[in-house]
Amino acid sequence: MGEQHLLSGALYLRVLRILMPGPLDGAAIARRIKEASARGIEVEDESLYAALDHMLVKGWLTTEGVMSENNRKVQIYRVSGDGVTQLKGEDLRSWSARSKKRF
Repeated sequence: MGEQHLLSGALYLRVLRILMPGPLDGAAIARRIKEASARGIEVEDESLYAALDHMLVKGWLTTEGVMSENNRKVQIYRVSGDGVTQLKGEDLRSWSARSKKRF
């Protein structure tokens, strides 16, 4: 598995976890990624929106266009049922892998 694939997978999981409590726009997702990172990692807009588009195609997210407070149309992203299933499956695989390393 290539490094780029691993980085994309990590970004997908981070986005799913960030969106689980509720829907957000892309800028808010980017801020949450930075806030959640111990080193203040920033995701380039191009990488984030490419990941969001890919996750939409996979059916893990849904989107809705709404008007912002600034009277601009923004996309609000939320986790779909398939996204919840994907996240639960990844969390279970991760837990299983960590458990095997301990014993």
